[in-house]
Amino acid sequence: MPLLELRQVAAGYSNTTVLKNIDITMKAGEIVTLVGANGAGKSTTAKLISGMLRPSKGDVLLDGKPIGSLTACDRLRQGISHVPEGRQIFGGLTVADNLALGAYSVCKVDRSIIEQQFKFVCRLFPVLRERLGDIAGNFSGGQQQMLAIARGLMSRPRILVLDEPSLGVAPLLVAEIFKLIQRLRDEGITILLAEQNARQALAIADRGYVLEQSTITMSGPAGELASSKDIAERYLGVGGSVSHGHDRSGQMAAKLQALIA
Repeated sequence: MPLLELRQVAAGYSNTTVLKNIDITMKAGEIVTLVGANGAGKSTTAKLISGMLRPSKGDVLLDGKPIGSLTACDRLRQGISHVPEGRQIFGGLTVADNLALGAYSVCKVDRSIIEQQFKFVCRLFPVLRERLGDIAGNFSGGQQQMLAIARGLMSRPRILVLDEPSLGVAPLLVAEIFKLIQRLRDEGITILLAEQNARQALAIADRGYVLEQSTITMSGPAGELASSKDIAERYLGVGGSVSHGHDRSGQMAAKLQALIA
């Protein structure tokens, strides 16, 4: 049985439909990535899974049971943790305070869980362990992203939803973040990765889904998607789309030169 399923799900905001007839399956212990341009619906799908947005149609199932009507807090208690786009850490609080807030859903269950997770995230993020008393808002973008992921791990999630973790992060730290995501998968955490950096996302994922025009147009093993000519041209910056771009640029330059002359 799949760990998580979206079956023919539709969703949007006010009177605007963003997603139509979405089918996604996630098995335990794998990285599933959503690939698509800005505005394709990746963040909306992430919110649907974590409960920040309710579906207008279709079903969201966890362990085969419908959870579409559950709140984000209820889903967090069932093991779905969301690291949102833009990090959204508490900039005026310390690293330790941010981590403590990430554990609020389990703090009344078992204090030993919090202690275990705290040791776990400090092992994963030595830079955070060394700066637990520092104000989080003074950190670099990459360090704040690491803190956001660490905070998301404090509830001991079964599923970690990562929305654009490479956004606004220096290139050197981007590579470290993707290595970290692989390590989390190796630790047994199932990961939904919504990411515009298609090349690196597909390189570490087990399977992928391509979102275009409000629906899924392609899906399959990540390696097959990465080798697809269509995916390469649209999202990986190679193939026909590059040459077409040069052609259009040349035509535009010629027109401008003609106008100037």
